[in-house]
Amino acid sequence: MDVLPNGAEVGGVLLPAGSFLVAGDSGELIHKISAEVRVPLRGTDSLPAVKTERLVRPRLGVYKSSAANQDEGWIRWLLERYEFSFTSIREEVVREGNLRNRFDVIIIPSETNKKLIDGQSPTLVPPQFAQGIGSEGLKNLKDFVTTGGVLIASDATCQVPLDYFGLPLRNTVRNLSESVFSGPGSLVRLEVDPLDPVGWGMDREVAACFVKSQAFEPVPVSDGQASQMTSVARYADSQVLMSGWMRGEEQLRGKAAVGRARLGDGEVVLLGFPTHFRGQPHATFKLLFNSIYLGGLRETTAPYSD
Repeated sequence: MDVLPNGAEVGGVLLPAGSFLVAGDSGELIHKISAEVRVPLRGTDSLPAVKTERLVRPRLGVYKSSAANQDEGWIRWLLERYEFSFTSIREEVVREGNLRNRFDVIIIPSETNKKLIDGQSPTLVPPQFAQGIGSEGLKNLKDFVTTGGVLIASDATCQVPLDYFGLPLRNTVRNLSESVFSGPGSLVRLEVDPLDPVGWGMDREVAACFVKSQAFEPVPVSDGQASQMTSVARYADSQVLMSGWMRGEEQLRGKAAVGRARLGDGEVVLLGFPTHFRGQPHATFKLLFNSIYLGGLRETTAPYSD
């Protein structure tokens, strides 16, 4: 399957970035698939020379802690619902390493640094279920990214690559007192870049679930230059709160809610809010799905042309 990363004009109609290109005579099969998934088709006898990228099925791993994690359950449910192929991976797999040999993409569901790394107290659960990924697991996740993998951090887990991978970014609402900022659960206004691969197919403005979530901005590095983070979706410059209650919305204005950061040969995707919250916000599912597809994009050697 090929993708048009910059879109293309076909028969006087502009196809947006991220449109799929199915070459050849696919006959009834492609029409059957189109009807089942409700994706419109547009046929053409010719296509101008355009840039394409090949999309292959990424080898996807989803971290499954020995301790029950509600966020992992909802991510797993959503992936199953939309028929993604994936492997659940436990702490011991992360600690063993060689992750890049097995996976192209790894999702870490929302979790605190301490619980992800150190696990739970053995006084609360049996010892075999108490361990986290440990320092060796952190190193292996970083190695996975630097050797070409895509690591997707969900909500609270975004703090892990910020704290341990050396990304020159900061979470602007972390450690703010509740008198300055509080967002326990509301809908907020996001502005999305639909030209970015993680934003393909998205409306430019969407509502997002914010539940004690995150906001990011780059910080200067040693040479005084800002770090390279691609902001895929950011909180609006005004009227951030769409529904619910929030104190200090100015702390979010213009900050990144979803970002991509290069690390070695791979990327870290920061999903700073629950894109999949309890399987409900269909408007933001694509941010998670596109992040997965990011690990399956391959450069093509020449523009596609009839």
